Amino acid sequence: MMAKINSVLFICPNFFDYKKLIEEELSKHFDKVHSFSDRPVCSSISKALFKYNFPIYASRLSEKYCRDIYDSVVNDLSSISEVIIIKGTCITPSFLQKLRSSNHNINITTYTWDSISNIKTFITLSKLSNYTYTFDLKDSQKYKIPYLPLFYNSCHHDEQHHHDKKIIFDYCFIGSYHGDRVNVLSRFLGPKKTIKSYVKIYFQSRLQYIFYYLLNPALRSCPKEWVTFKPISRKKLEEITAVSHHTIDIHHQKQTGLTMRTWETLQSNSKLVTTNPTVLAHINSHNVTVIDRDTGLEWSTEQCDKYIKNLISEDERVKISGCLSLSEWVDALLTKG
Repeated sequence: MMAKINSVLFICPNFFDYKKLIEEELSKHFDKVHSFSDRPVCSSISKALFKYNFPIYASRLSEKYCRDIYDSVVNDLSSISEVIIIKGTCITPSFLQKLRSSNHNINITTYTWDSISNIKTFITLSKLSNYTYTFDLKDSQKYKIPYLPLFYNSCHHDEQHHHDKKIIFDYCFIGSYHGDRVNVLSRFLGPKKTIKSYVKIYFQSRLQYIFYYLLNPALRSCPKEWVTFKPISRKKLEEITAVSHHTIDIHHQKQTGLTMRTWETLQSNSKLVTTNPTVLAHINSHNVTVIDRDTGLEWSTEQCDKYIKNLISEDERVKISGCLSLSEWVDALLTKG
C-alpha cells in the first residue's frame, strides 16, 4: 500500500528569486509543493489597476484566477495539509472558504511582506486563516497580528563569508525609484565629498523618469549616473554589496517591515545604513547606522537607545531577536511560531 502523500499549496508573489527559494525549502517538508503566483498577470498596468482597486477588473480577474488555481489542485486536495499564502494580492475570501469546505483538515497560514494598507483583502483573508503573520511591527501592533520578520538566504550568506573581497565602495544603494529615495540619498551622500559610492536608481521607463524629473528637483540635480533603465540582477546586486563597506536601505515611509535585503546586508560583510530604526530591535546599534530621512543626519547612540526603550514600553511582546535564516523562517511558519 502506497504511503499517503503530504503536500502544500503555496501562493506567493514572483519577487526576485525569493519565491523559488521558499519553494525549495518547503520541498524539504512536503512530498509535493503546488506553487502559484498571488496574481495572474504582472504588467505595470495590471499592478496599478489592482493597487487602486479598479472594481470590475480587480474582482473579476481575481475570481477567475482563484478558480484556475482550484481547478489545478482539485484532484490533490485531500493530500494538501497546509496552505501558505504570502501577500495574496488576488486571492479571494471565497477561495479560502472553498478550500476549507473541500478539505476540513486543511491549515491555512497567511503572511504579508508588504504593508497591510496596500493589500485590500488581507484582513479578511486573515480572519479565514488558522494563522496570520506580518513582517511589519507597526501593523502587528495595530491589527494585533503576530510579528514574524523576514529572512536572509543562508546559502548566499555562506558564499559571502567564504569569498571575502576587497572593498571598492564606501557606500552603495541599488533600488527602484519611489517616494523620497533620491532626496534622502542626496541629503546623506551630498556632504560626503571624498567618499566613493555606487548608486543605481531604477526607472521602469523613460516616460516614468521624465514625469518624476519634472516633479522632483532632487532628481534633476542628482548625478546622472545614478539613473538606470535596466533592472539590476540579483547577482550584480550581491557583487556590489560584497565590495561595499556600507549598504544603504531607504524604506517606504508607510511601512516599518524589514526587507530581505536588510537581513542579507546584516549577514554579509557590509554594514547597514538605514532609514528604518525597526532594525534596532534585531541587532546592536554598533553594527548599523540609522539616518533621519528628512535631514540625512545619522542618529546618535542615545537616539538609538531611546527608540528601543520606547518600542519595548509600547509593546511588551517586542523582544530583541536576531536574524532568521530561510530554513528557520519556514520552520516558524509551519510550527506556528
